[in-house]
Amino acid sequence: MNEILHIVQSQDLKVNSEQDVIKAILHWTEFKPSRLLHNVSTIREMRCKRFKTLTINKFESNETIAISDQSDSKPQNISSDNREQYLGILLSKARLCLVSRESLEMLLCNPLVSENKMANDVVNKALLYKVQIGKRNGQWPTAAIHRNESDFENVAMTTKRKENGDLLLQTMSFPRNNFLHLDVRCLIGREFVAFCTMDNILYYFFMAQKENQGHNASVYAYRLIDNEFKAIKMYLVLKYAKFYVTVIDDFIYILPSNGKVMGRLHPVSESFVSLPTVPADPTIKDGQAICHVINYEHMILAFSSVSEKGVETVVQCYDTSQNIWTRLNNLEGPAKGMTSFRDDHFTYILQSNGDLWKMVRPQSDSLDLEFVANLWSCDWSLVGAITFFDKLYICGVRSEMLSRDPRLSKYLPGIFGEIVYINSELTETEIFLPITLRRKYMF
Repeated sequence: MNEILHIVQSQDLKVNSEQDVIKAILHWTEFKPSRLLHNVSTIREMRCKRFKTLTINKFESNETIAISDQSDSKPQNISSDNREQYLGILLSKARLCLVSRESLEMLLCNPLVSENKMANDVVNKALLYKVQIGKRNGQWPTAAIHRNESDFENVAMTTKRKENGDLLLQTMSFPRNNFLHLDVRCLIGREFVAFCTMDNILYYFFMAQKENQGHNASVYAYRLIDNEFKAIKMYLVLKYAKFYVTVIDDFIYILPSNGKVMGRLHPVSESFVSLPTVPADPTIKDGQAICHVINYEHMILAFSSVSEKGVETVVQCYDTSQNIWTRLNNLEGPAKGMTSFRDDHFTYILQSNGDLWKMVRPQSDSLDLEFVANLWSCDWSLVGAITFFDKLYICGVRSEMLSRDPRLSKYLPGIFGEIVYINSELTETEIFLPITLRRKYMF
């Protein structure tokens, strides 16, 4: 079983498609070793009877002939007939999210799957990933990671600023453990930019001031199709300052750091609407802007520092289904320099002081943050974080203090088998986003 499991989950497995892996798992599960054992025993029994008969006819004396009856000996290390008990485990290690929706629906109709609770749950989870675009935004689950021989690769999208100020897009390959160039033209250097991914498409937003706009600026949007950026028609004017974008289902929400206006863009239809503003908070001064924005299920969470010292963080939550803002419990530690990421089970918040939190639901109608661990003790401004299998990759602004931190965690038992720290030279325009791209566009 361990050998079969190792083959199914191997990154180096070479197959035409993941459908071949599923077929192999089903064939292995259906195979009955006892049938082979029965056939072998029958053949041996027949051979022994023939041998006895021939021997007795040849020797008419009353001598006792010692014959070893092989029919009673059973082959060793033959797997149990109850292979169905392993079906759910094997399917959970396959890349079901890379299989077509139609194939998954057919798989659910297979009696081996429909009558096995774990297998049924695993396939249904993959089917939701294919059907609901919200499941495909942000972090990919393990079941959606392409193997090393695939035409696609799960990578981190990053940027590198050139000497003239332009931004060069590049990717980080996790299996190859190095940075790759992306066959895409450079982006013109802008002071305020934002990136997000939706259904494995990269979206790029920037501000540009026109005449008579004063302290305001227009927001422009582009999306990366194959290896070319194409403009999206939209009209939005915001204060010329840092802004954020985040994705809920098939909408992109645009939120400036001062929280005065928020917009919602549907990139497919290129429709845009304005939404309620972030409610004023008496504990937040005008100069203390939103520092980080994330999405969680159908909600948007905005993090701001309570005071200039940054010892406590205000967490505001916008429910897109009800179109209202609410306040969550304050979070200990700074909001500035934080980041967020996901794995197969939770959404995490990671602060610059090394504190790691996860989103939990104490009750069905409530949302809270639960402390997990402290990964380091110094202050490290973060760019982004991505999980790849059981590894956590954290990217932040280059820091000499981090490498000398005696409390720097290299793994987190039961959660992350390894933690990889990546130092970056950039700050405001740097990104570290999970995305799946064709290998032919990276070199």
